[in-house]
Amino acid sequence: MSKLCVSIVLDWQSGKSLGSPERRADLYLNIMSTIRYGYPSGTRFLLLVHHDDVAGIVDDWFEGNFSCDLRIRRAKTKGCIVVETTDALYASRIYRYHPGSRVEIITPQ
Repeated sequence: MSKLCVSIVLDWQSGKSLGSPERRADLYLNIMSTIRYGYPSGTRFLLLVHHDDVAGIVDDWFEGNFSCDLRIRRAKTKGCIVVETTDALYASRIYRYHPGSRVEIITPQ
């Protein structure tokens, strides 16, 4: 964990002011996602899936009330669609049910 994350966690626990409640919540979620998943905040997961599987993925996302964004776009590969999300657990779920898909992880610089 970075020094910034450690100092923010210590400030959070000691009750020091970190700004508005929205700012505190964003910082907390970014820190927890870094600790829990091992990926820095802003990491994107791109999955290349067959176009027949996309309807099932969208239905699962919609019915499951997941708190992540899902971006779907055409791929250059014929017959495939790119599904993009920022949630590591949901990307893992997609890959678990569609093991033939290719995965690319893009971390922020």
